Amino acid sequence: MRYFNYAGFSPARVEAVEEMQAVSDEFGTKLFSQPGIAWYRKQLANTREKVARLLHVKHDEVSDTLAFVPNSTTACHFVVSALDFHRGDVVVTSDQEHLSTWQALEGLQQRGIELEVIPVSSEARFLTQLDDVCKKRKVKLITVSHVAHTDGRMLPVHQVGEIARRRNAILMIDGAQAVGHIPVDVAALDVDFYFFSGHKWCAGPMGTGALFITKRYEERLGRRESGLSEAGSAQEYFELGTQNIGLIAGLGRACEMKQQELSAMGNLAYLRTVFRGCLSRMNGVETVEWNGPHAPGILSFQLHASGFNVVHIAEYLDVKYDIAIKPLRSPELSPMLRVSWSLSTDVQDVLFLAEKLNEALQFHRAS
Repeated sequence: MRYFNYAGFSPARVEAVEEMQAVSDEFGTKLFSQPGIAWYRKQLANTREKVARLLHVKHDEVSDTLAFVPNSTTACHFVVSALDFHRGDVVVTSDQEHLSTWQALEGLQQRGIELEVIPVSSEARFLTQLDDVCKKRKVKLITVSHVAHTDGRMLPVHQVGEIARRRNAILMIDGAQAVGHIPVDVAALDVDFYFFSGHKWCAGPMGTGALFITKRYEERLGRRESGLSEAGSAQEYFELGTQNIGLIAGLGRACEMKQQELSAMGNLAYLRTVFRGCLSRMNGVETVEWNGPHAPGILSFQLHASGFNVVHIAEYLDVKYDIAIKPLRSPELSPMLRVSWSLSTDVQDVLFLAEKLNEALQFHRAS
């Protein structure tokens, strides 16, 4: 298969799978004996440290603030359900968010929480509109993606954090498309919650991810009379029960290896340039971009000729040429096709995709 959906799911790297199996096998010889419990806790601590290094978080700030989660969706829903919302509070988000975020926020609307959606057409306009809303409304939560799953645009999360701090709003950032794709420095962000999935750009095992709860939010927890403060620490509250230690160890190994190759991820921008050039020569095709920065491993495009169906185009490429790309249909945006690649993708793969995509367009135009 020629695979172009790394933004959706990356096959787990061999080393992560081997680590997962080795740790699972060793745990089977110890289980929850007293030595086994100590060994289990050590494995958790080791993985927290590896994830922390990838996120540029100091080791001494991780033990009670980094929670393991099955995926980004779980982290998002858990945070939203745990926060202390009241009728009349306002939540602000962008029009580039994942369906799982929309689902969580729609649940809040049913409880009388108001939702403000700001288009991400340019950095300056987005930030201006965000600040204006925060000045005029009682904004409880701002939630945005670090990198948009739609087309890879990189949102100005540092400036968003400054606005959140100035307006005393809670900030939650979805890092599913950022961690392992671009450098992420959580310590430099004014953020309360930052989460990601292990099975995307980190190429870790499916069913893994992490939620980082910053010290900034922990300070708020200590002043509450009930709820999260009863758990003793944020990590204890958000990390539910006994973990699958094999999966956790596999995530740690994947993060460790991704840190070593992260500097090379910028080279994916060349493939983006090549594919963008190919798309520019196709009739009825328009790349989806903005005037801000884009992550290097994602490029999306729309089909403007009448009669085109993005799902049918993806199916044609899959069935006839074993090519996997991602059709996207969002309630806020027009249908598009997303292509994403990894360090194992070469120029010939991209050129082959472009050739067969053009063929698919010609076929559906004629039919």
